Amino acid sequence: MNLKNGNIEQNNNGEFTLLENSEGLILSFLDKDLEKSKKSQEEVSIDKSSVATASASAEPPTEKKEPIKISGIGSHTNEDFTLLYEENLSNLAEGTIVKGRVILSTKDEVMIDIGAKAEGSVSADEFLEQPKVNDEVYVYIQKLEDKNGNLKLSHKIARTKLAMDNIEDCYKNNQPITGKIKQVVNAGFIVDIGVEAFLPISQLIKQKITKPEIFLNKTYEFKIIELDKSRGKIVISRRRLLDELEEKEISEFFEKYKEGDVVKGTVENFLEFGVIIRLTANLSGLLHRTNISWAYIEDFKSMFKKGEELTLKILEMNREQKKISLGLKQMTEDPWNNIEKRYFKDKIVSGKIKKIEKSGIQISLETAVTAFLPNSEISWMKSKERPHFKVGDSLNIKIIEVNKEKKSIIVSLKQKSRDPWGMIKEKMESGSVVEAVVSNIVKNNILVLQLFNGLEGIVPKKYASWDEIENLEKAFKIGQTVQC
Repeated sequence: MNLKNGNIEQNNNGEFTLLENSEGLILSFLDKDLEKSKKSQEEVSIDKSSVATASASAEPPTEKKEPIKISGIGSHTNEDFTLLYEENLSNLAEGTIVKGRVILSTKDEVMIDIGAKAEGSVSADEFLEQPKVNDEVYVYIQKLEDKNGNLKLSHKIARTKLAMDNIEDCYKNNQPITGKIKQVVNAGFIVDIGVEAFLPISQLIKQKITKPEIFLNKTYEFKIIELDKSRGKIVISRRRLLDELEEKEISEFFEKYKEGDVVKGTVENFLEFGVIIRLTANLSGLLHRTNISWAYIEDFKSMFKKGEELTLKILEMNREQKKISLGLKQMTEDPWNNIEKRYFKDKIVSGKIKKIEKSGIQISLETAVTAFLPNSEISWMKSKERPHFKVGDSLNIKIIEVNKEKKSIIVSLKQKSRDPWGMIKEKMESGSVVEAVVSNIVKNNILVLQLFNGLEGIVPKKYASWDEIENLEKAFKIGQTVQC
């Protein structure tokens, strides 16, 4: 029976000591050759004694077996030990991968115990990282016993075979595999996924790559898109995996949300007509400028910052086009919903001039509610020139029309007071004398006089004095009170 010389010692009496894990577990048993010799001697002795004592006993003497003495465990025969050892060896077979324990690790070699007759030596170069004593590693059994009686193992072959098993499993089940980019080659990269695989440069990211070296030594997950074991060809793609993850993420979003739901998003970018909102890693929505506020906003971009989180309402969803329309103003009630309760005809309200236009003045009554003051409603007097106004001025005006459907309110400044033309008969009679204020002198030929309630009168130059006046501007001054 061949045993490991490093673990078994034999003394002069033919007894063996088995050292197990250097713990000093002592087994004492007889060498088979010595045992046979003793048996032969016993048989000779028995034969002689049997002749002398045949008359005393008819039964032949029985053969005794020397037991294996194991302290604290009991006694086993040599045959028991042999069966146990051979049973362990039966689990080892050439061409299989087993797990072993490192018992010695140097820069040149690694000694590994797999429970065979002897330890196996593996070159340290086969390991990606230097193993430590008592580390468990996988090895491939090349030979249980070569011509020199040595156990021949390989960690590299084991690693490659296990990697290929994993690669085949990932390819078959359409699962991602992790790999590290180790080299830039023509039109792509070499990636370590347990074995070397080719990654086309177009299959790494969606964007064009101009500096492939920046991806070296980076680890990603990939999809195996081509596997040909006979040619040793493996082609992988990260972009394919990203596309699948993106589609899965988008599908989950459309399944989870519907129109009218509220979602959170971050400001990603600005367009001329709205804001791009990032909803998930691979899905964005559009916040159109008309859906930012119920009020008109001139510069909507100044309201937001990139990266700012917003709470928005989903207005429209298109699964096929992967488009989502979002609203911010819809998070609050439309102020025009009950406008008739706050603003109605003939009510006097206050507002601030928001914008001065050619046709009239925009007046802000409250946030998102604006009224329009037409030029024709500024004064009772027909004049090409209107009173001087500026943005921010406060005005008290009278509501003359409310249209909820069109979201329109028309106001009047002149209708706050009575029509002065209707008051002429009350205030003035033919031949009566009235006071007026010179408001303008037109071409040194006409005096314009301010009477009351915005009513103006004119005095031609020939009626300005009984005496002839050559220059009205010298005779009268703007703001001068006169009787006429």
